[in-house]
Amino acid sequence: MALISLKSVGVTMSAPLFSNLDLTIGAGDRLGIVAANGRGKSTLLKCLAGEFEPTSGDITRSRGLRVGHVEQSVPGALLNRSFHDVVADALPVEQRDSELWRVDVVLDSLDVPEDMRGRPMRALSGGWQRLALIARVWVTDPDVLLLDEPTNHLDLARIGQLEDWLNALPPDVPVIVASHDRAFLDAVTNRTLFLRPEESPVFALPYSRARHALDELDASMARKFERDMKIAQQLRKPSRQAEQHRHQFRQRPFDGEDQAVEGAGREAGGCRRTSASRALGRRDQAGEPRHPRQGADHAGGRGGRNA
Repeated sequence: MALISLKSVGVTMSAPLFSNLDLTIGAGDRLGIVAANGRGKSTLLKCLAGEFEPTSGDITRSRGLRVGHVEQSVPGALLNRSFHDVVADALPVEQRDSELWRVDVVLDSLDVPEDMRGRPMRALSGGWQRLALIARVWVTDPDVLLLDEPTNHLDLARIGQLEDWLNALPPDVPVIVASHDRAFLDAVTNRTLFLRPEESPVFALPYSRARHALDELDASMARKFERDMKIAQQLRKPSRQAEQHRHQFRQRPFDGEDQAVEGAGREAGGCRRTSASRALGRRDQAGEPRHPRQGADHAGGRGGRNA
């Protein structure tokens, strides 16, 4: 059963961060989100948490779903609070007194030393601040956990500790992690989303195996594009040749026919003129009149003289 469903979701700032994203988050999903800096990882997490409205598409969440979102930076209002208080403040006010024991359980699970729990956040290293934010969200018992660059400022020992902690969470709780740490993603995820401006492929694989699958997919798409371009060029080439033949047919044959007709007209006219001239010459030689009236006048003249 899907806890969160995305249909054709896209976000555009000055340019598209991602578009037409179809994604489902279900029980047991451990999804890694991979993209370059500034390419929409944090924005997508905010969309999943309901903190940011996408430019397009729809996001559906199960009724009553509690989404815990661990952001990258510590809010300024928390810097003067102690480690312990930052976590305790996340509990509902009406439950704080009766449920305060949960804070200690979470801090114990993250191996936070006792002396560290009373220190103000401002005095903690970046790594301990990150763990405080994770504990602050987890104490609320979320149905889905979103982590934005959780390994920032953590040393290798703390990263390994965080990996163990995440893998020990209830298996039905989905965890979505945006991170650049490839080894960390391999250790804690079972799905990988490669966030891209147009098509964002998802693989049911941890990062390294998903990266290999993505390379194969990209290579396959590149080969298909090259084949399609060759086919298109082949289809256009006969069309150009046919157009050239049609152009030649329209120009050369019709020009020749016009010349032939024109020449035939001249020859026919010349024949008519030559035949008429020959006829007149024969009439002159025979003493025949060239015009009927000339013959009549000639006959009248002879008759007058005889009379």
